[in-house]
Amino acid sequence: GFADGLYIQHLIAGALSHGGSMSDFEPGKAALLELKERGARVYPSNEAVAQALQTGEIWITPMWRARSYQWASAGIPVRDVAPSEGTVPILFEFGIPANAPNEEGAYAFIDAMLAAQAQGAFAETMGYVPTVTNAPLPDDLAPVLTFTEEEQANFQLPDYDYIAENNADFREWWQREFLS
Repeated sequence: GFADGLYIQHLIAGALSHGGSMSDFEPGKAALLELKERGARVYPSNEAVAQALQTGEIWITPMWRARSYQWASAGIPVRDVAPSEGTVPILFEFGIPANAPNEEGAYAFIDAMLAAQAQGAFAETMGYVPTVTNAPLPDDLAPVLTFTEEEQANFQLPDYDYIAENNADFREWWQREFLS
């Protein structure tokens, strides 16, 4: 099963597993179309994918490790694996606009968010590895959320220029070819 909004991630997974690269998703299209022919389903949200996993409607999906942790914590029988082709890390960013009405408050918010205690709590509740190095994880949680050195060495970083230049075409392909 696939979450509709993650079409870029699905193209990346298909490309990496079928000879493409972070700058060539074309092999991923053929891989996805093969899965479509075999009955792959698309769901409108990550939450709908979780429900499909819970009911047994689907048995596998490309998804973030943190989401797998959240689902397992909610009682859904899932576990995650890092594929041998490589894992694509998910990145979230924060920024302060140049015209921020309260720049001091924005910095205070970011500082609070990056505090070791906040990062640790976020890891325990949401499953995302801390961004800062001074937020140790409990011994039982670290192996569940973190990636081994070998897995980290095999991280595949997105070619954001390629994605930006082709995103409209990727979305159109997803809607016209895969979803139809």
